[in-house]
Amino acid sequence: MAEAATQLDIDQRVFDLYDEYCHGRIDRREFLLGASALVAGGLAMSQALLPRYAQAQTISFTDARIKAQYVNYPSPDGNSGQMRGYLVQPAGQGPFPAVLVIHENRGLNPYIEDVARRAAVEGFVALAPDGLFPVGGYPGNDDDGRTLQGNLDQGKLRTDMRAVLRRRRRNRQRAEDQGAAADPLRRDRPARERDVACLRVGAQSRGCVVPDAHLPRHSARLPQ
Repeated sequence: MAEAATQLDIDQRVFDLYDEYCHGRIDRREFLLGASALVAGGLAMSQALLPRYAQAQTISFTDARIKAQYVNYPSPDGNSGQMRGYLVQPAGQGPFPAVLVIHENRGLNPYIEDVARRAAVEGFVALAPDGLFPVGGYPGNDDDGRTLQGNLDQGKLRTDMRAVLRRRRRNRQRAEDQGAAADPLRRDRPARERDVACLRVGAQSRGCVVPDAHLPRHSARLPQ
């Protein structure tokens, strides 16, 4: 059986074609066919670039160092008025600095959830909003996720992705009065009041970008 291609084996032209695929300019079939035509062994190179989330997981959702759950919270001006996120926090006693994990153009896939768990292991409360929640959530594969996200109202998607930050900046007292449901980063008071940073995963997270103007002035440092 032939060994899988590693990144060092992959022709730069195949990397460039994969970039076109990730940005949604070509579909998976066009990517695979194009790579096959570009260079000998191109099909194996292209398949090596496709994500394999189960093998890539670094922190298990059952890891004793973290506590993970899905939470719902309001997003009044978003695509459905409600949002869902993956909330992960260290198992110890807080408060902890917090990080908002912004996914790419394909939804809250297993890789983004793993990034949130990694942040929690490093001592952060991590919330990964699911921009596809208004249309049923991540569909189980990146191709369909990319299509679903592309069909959303992009302005409302950006509102959904920054819903927690907007509430923390403008309605801090009101969120406190309404309790944990209004602000998942304050659930059981795991996060320090102003220590919230934003982590954008991949270039395509710009499709649901949280503009710097909407970030709190005091941001926590991310682990290197």
